[in-house]
Amino acid sequence: VTPGILAVLRAHRAHATFFVIGSHAEQHPELVEAIRAGGHELGNHFYLDRPSIALDDDELVAMLLKTDALIRPAGPRKWCRPGSGWIDQRMIALLADHDYHPCLASVYPLDLTTPPWFNQWHFVANARPGAILVLHDGGPERAGTIATLEAVLPRLQERGFRVVTVSELWAMRRGAAP
Repeated sequence: VTPGILAVLRAHRAHATFFVIGSHAEQHPELVEAIRAGGHELGNHFYLDRPSIALDDDELVAMLLKTDALIRPAGPRKWCRPGSGWIDQRMIALLADHDYHPCLASVYPLDLTTPPWFNQWHFVANARPGAILVLHDGGPERAGTIATLEAVLPRLQERGFRVVTVSELWAMRRGAAP
């Protein structure tokens, strides 16, 4: 569903950070390039879709670097979202050793187990200035993400929100230009 997500973001002049799973990037390099060409940011979500907190140090670094080589993140900072959203101090230190900064979320849906209308309500109800909202892309089972974006983006923009990448948000919080 990534092309559909990109089309909705483009229609609303919104930008996002796509936290990419390396094995998916390896299978679909054309989508990685489409994300980059759309002015979006690439973040690292490790090589496999599994809880990264359970990885030992060597495996964690190997999965981080393998994905890094596939997505070639560019920009002022390199962001990493841990698999399953769990992180500890050990992981933060290992990420820092490789010039990565962890990124978690403010609003996280259960978009595989709840209908799009619920996620739409959840996002609009919980969006705050500076919030990081997580949605998932992938195969057809993730098509609800497109419907969620189509409904939520205009409502957030009506409330005066701009949808930006994590690096743009970081720069705004620090009072610098992205």
